[in-house]
Amino acid sequence: MGIGAAGGGCRGSRGLKNQQEIRLEIAGRVIAGVHWPCAGGFPVIALHGWLDNAATWSKLLPLLDEMDVYALDLAGHGRSDHRPASVPYHFIDNVADVIAVADALGLEKFGLLGHSLGASVATLVAGTVPQRISSVICLEGFGALTTPAEQAPGQLERSLQRYLQPTSPPSRYASVEAAAQARTDATGLGSDAARLLAQRGTRDLDGDIVWSADPRLRYDSPLRLTEEQVCAFIARIETPVLLVRAAGGLDFPQQVYQRRARACRSLQIVEVEGEHHLHLEAATVAGVAAAIASFQQDL
Repeated sequence: MGIGAAGGGCRGSRGLKNQQEIRLEIAGRVIAGVHWPCAGGFPVIALHGWLDNAATWSKLLPLLDEMDVYALDLAGHGRSDHRPASVPYHFIDNVADVIAVADALGLEKFGLLGHSLGASVATLVAGTVPQRISSVICLEGFGALTTPAEQAPGQLERSLQRYLQPTSPPSRYASVEAAAQARTDATGLGSDAARLLAQRGTRDLDGDIVWSADPRLRYDSPLRLTEEQVCAFIARIETPVLLVRAAGGLDFPQQVYQRRARACRSLQIVEVEGEHHLHLEAATVAGVAAAIASFQQDL
């Protein structure tokens, strides 16, 4: 039975015009996002990749059925507030934010859908509150970046040195389209995909357009988990997990991911055509949707 078997199908009726903006106050900060409604569908929290935002799901979600999706802008991204200037960006703080959002939405049990950074966050959320998670779908990521214990002091030293320096001013652009083109030029992301991210992820600054993401997101994390700790989170996940990898995506360290796969109780790995943003590019999104649909049928 699929995770949304209790509800009606929503595919085809869930276009861009059906989105509903959400803004939640969590511990004095606003976490924004987009609700892609599906009446009677099973609730899912969707988490984007590093320096992206909730618009990353604009191509994929209309192809999925029976999922009532709340796509968040993680702290410092999109339309969500930045963390206070005195607070560094610790990866693990996203876990607390996601659980707080689920509480604010009244979601006792929910699924997780994540891409890259968001997939890493989803993995840790699922290991922290396994009894509340119905399914986990990871695109191009499974578990967090890690640092061996003996390298942790150097990691913290490098991070603090950067955090103590002045923040660089943001790059300015003449238009949203120019900001999107800069993203395409820097990363190879398709122009349509970059435009979707830029429409949500930029703001006006004295007549110019700048990306709204906090520049500190580019700094080294002050502290990372060890590989043993990440595997401990994965081992606590009680629900089946789907990992979708792109044939031309991230270069996964095989030894690391084999260890993580062994730690997981139920993991299905599917490789599809595409690059890292396989879910946002028009040429490859259908393959991702098909992998997710097949996974849901087996739940």
